[in-house]
Amino acid sequence: MNFMRRISAGLIARMYLVVVIFVMLVYGIQNARIKSEFALGDWLINYAGGFVRRGLFGELVLLLAGAKLSPVYVTLGVQLCLYLVVWGFMWRAAGRYPWRLWSMALWLSPATLAFTVLNPPGGYRKEILLFALMCATMMMIRAGVRLFVVSVALTAGIVAMLLCHEAMFLFVPYLLAPFLMATKDVKQFVRLAVLPVVVGAGTFLFVVQHPGTVEQRDVICTSVVDMTHARTNDLCAGGIASIGASLDSEHGKVVRTARRYHYGLLYGTGAVLGFLPLVLLLRGWGGERRAAWVIGLAVVVSFCLTLPLFYGAIDWGRWIYIHLFSALLLVMFARETEERVVLGDFIPAGGVLAVVGLLVYSLCWTLPFYGGFPARSGYLGLYKYVRHHGGPAPALDVPPGR
Repeated sequence: MNFMRRISAGLIARMYLVVVIFVMLVYGIQNARIKSEFALGDWLINYAGGFVRRGLFGELVLLLAGAKLSPVYVTLGVQLCLYLVVWGFMWRAAGRYPWRLWSMALWLSPATLAFTVLNPPGGYRKEILLFALMCATMMMIRAGVRLFVVSVALTAGIVAMLLCHEAMFLFVPYLLAPFLMATKDVKQFVRLAVLPVVVGAGTFLFVVQHPGTVEQRDVICTSVVDMTHARTNDLCAGGIASIGASLDSEHGKVVRTARRYHYGLLYGTGAVLGFLPLVLLLRGWGGERRAAWVIGLAVVVSFCLTLPLFYGAIDWGRWIYIHLFSALLLVMFARETEERVVLGDFIPAGGVLAVVGLLVYSLCWTLPFYGGFPARSGYLGLYKYVRHHGGPAPALDVPPGR
């Protein structure tokens, strides 16, 4: 395996990222063409029936629709801009990261970058607001922008994000972790974190008091159908359908779905497979123990905060993915090197088992965004799914997500 000494690990990571970007562009165009209830309908929740959670972006699009701009393609354009921030950060980080076996496994994991590839209906959701805000924050810190200025910008971003999807506040530890990495002084970190936490918490508490009513849901659905010139109400089957729903009814849906698709086994196994390379990677950061502890602390605290999501929403795979992808972004931020890293630096000569193991891990399993998503066997399952649907269309009979 002498060729291992010549192939750049960063190049492999970037090539994989290019493939992911291409597939996601195809999915985005498909979402716009079919007017996906997940990738489009959720974003178009608005204030047509009065103030309601998650309505900011849709309200802005509704105003633009009056200016004869297509809501479908305005939404797709904004989504792609957010993805470009994330992809741009990852492209730069991939070329400077000191790659090792477990970091490459985390990068190629079906629970991180590949999650939205293997789950066509699971991409273009509002968590890209969180990811883009994380990446923008880390890029500003890397660029040497004053930390107080970054904190103020982050606060504004958090408010806008929560007015689009209030549940993203439960992942705020990932947004604060870069500040803890960038400063050695805990008191300085607290001063930087106070503003985004206090303002974010206030916004969150305000928004959750406006879950919406059935009447508002119907008004919103009508406005979305009208502005997109949709022929049916299918656009309303995603997040719009959950407006006005009680927590008890949503939890009842979780219980029924969990029993039907054996969530304990399905997502217990998926979580172990997803977190395994992250845990082994952080354990090996001998000289970077502080950064490892910061990332681990962010994961643990945020996971505890998000337990209500597992109680009240069926898309458990999506929540696990947000944790793992956020952790991956922090990993890429925490370390960089100017030295060229080749595959042979972490895959020894004759390391056939390491290569085979990495390929099997990366290619042969799926973390489904919700239990009823049919694809299970990695890229083979994706091929069967796309072939069955004639393209990356949303799954049939998918219950509304939150």
